Amino acid sequence: MEMLKDDVYEVIPVVKFSFPPQRAFAIRNDSLVFLHPENAKRRSQDMEPLYHDCGQFYIMSPKVLEETGEGRICPFIMPESEVQDIDTEEDWKIAEMKFSMMNR
Repeated sequence: MEMLKDDVYEVIPVVKFSFPPQRAFAIRNDSLVFLHPENAKRRSQDMEPLYHDCGQFYIMSPKVLEETGEGRICPFIMPESEVQDIDTEEDWKIAEMKFSMMNR
């Protein structure tokens, strides 16, 4: 990651999905349905790794954005052990466990 490159205008922290979302199900009419049936028989380790925003920080260069209006958004890949979205009480407990492990 280099924020100093001319064409980079933003750096966003991301974390790899722990399981390929290409194998996602939806529940419809009380039944599981593959969202991408073409991946139903593919091995998860053969699928392209996908990432999601983890929200710890954002670094942006307004100058590059204002001058060119375009540029690259570079990933700052975070380890899963340092990322936790907290939406439920269970998420909070997982965050506490991760924090405890990091401080050993």
